[in-house]
Amino acid sequence: MKSNILYLLIWRIIGKLFFRITPSYFFKIRVLILKLFGAKISWDSIVYPSCDIYSPRNLILKSKACLSYKTIIYNVALISIGENSCISQFTFLCTASHDINDKFMKLKKSPIFIGDNVWIG
Repeated sequence: MKSNILYLLIWRIIGKLFFRITPSYFFKIRVLILKLFGAKISWDSIVYPSCDIYSPRNLILKSKACLSYKTIIYNVALISIGENSCISQFTFLCTASHDINDKFMKLKKSPIFIGDNVWIG
């Protein structure tokens, strides 16, 4: 638990800072940053600097997958995006919610698997 908190803290302070300041067309630098933080991502994937990723180690991007401008990837659980798939601008992918039938509203999470050649907008 503490290691996860430390990981997320380092990602938010260091990773996101360097991720966000890269120019738009420096896709390979952002791929490298995501790989350093545990993402399983193809080198030919496209991730824009305004994309907000909660946890890179819960992210899989296959060949030529794209996370466009201002997408929000709230991946408490795994999000896997297939080859040639595009997540368009302002899209919000969320793997977590709360159990409304529990008086303590416990966290519920489920992975998201997006296949090949999919466009989500």
